[in-house]
Amino acid sequence: MRKAQKKPVIVDFIQLTKNNILEVYTEVNGKPNRKSRIAEDKWDEYEEIVKRDGLKIKTPESGGETQIASIGDYIVFGHTKELGRHCWPVKPSYFNNAYTEINK
Repeated sequence: MRKAQKKPVIVDFIQLTKNNILEVYTEVNGKPNRKSRIAEDKWDEYEEIVKRDGLKIKTPESGGETQIASIGDYIVFGHTKELGRHCWPVKPSYFNNAYTEINK
């Protein structure tokens, strides 16, 4: 039997905290504005919802399903020829075991 090793992949990531919801939202969806689902004047209300219920992220690798990133979760960004730039939430326990931060 032959063996293979998974090639290391470099990804960008950001951890969702109570203090950077706007930054993470902007990375995932673009800046909120009057045409977005989260209007600028409703942002404070939306932040409270994210703190309580998590940030909804559409993930193309799961067929466009929505996944939830809770406060403390990492959002990992990848890029493939098929999907382009995309992201997915990762729980801290898995992230800390599977990823090693580079270029600190």
